[in-house]
Amino acid sequence: MEKCYKCGMLRSTKDLVLIVDGFYICFSCWNNINRKEKEKY
Repeated sequence: MEKCYKCGMLRSTKDLVLIVDGFYICFSCWNNINRKEKEKY
């Protein structure tokens, strides 16, 4: 189990995206970040 760096929710490692060594974000935060990036263009 790891904690999402952004929202703090505990998830199993397979349900998280590794950004940098030791920093994970959950898929919902990952999707929110990607959605915001797309809105810029």
